[in-house]
Amino acid sequence: GRLSMGPPGQTVLITTTGARTGRPRQASLAFGWQGEDMVVIASKGGAPHHPAWYHNLKADPRVRVQYPGVIEDRIAREAVGEERDRLFEDLAQRFPNFAAYQKRAARRRIPVMVLSRP
Repeated sequence: GRLSMGPPGQTVLITTTGARTGRPRQASLAFGWQGEDMVVIASKGGAPHHPAWYHNLKADPRVRVQYPGVIEDRIAREAVGEERDRLFEDLAQRFPNFAAYQKRAARRRIPVMVLSRP
């Protein structure tokens, strides 16, 4: 199915465990819904390197998410292949900046992360 979005401007605050420090790290991200799963894009504004929160989730996929009225723990996984492409396109249609970020990122393929309930 296609992604659905929350209200315009809604973001999720994620708390990850620092890959190097082991300390809690937070990031505020735009997100979409794929059924019960949350979808976030590791764009870093099209920078040449992935954001720290992406590396943190690759090292430890446990993540706490906070959005209006909800605080819960989820498990992250990276979408690959056709799933990644479909989710990226769906989010880029709703957040046009993501398409621009992919162009700016040049050779870096921007990762898409799926946050699921355990």
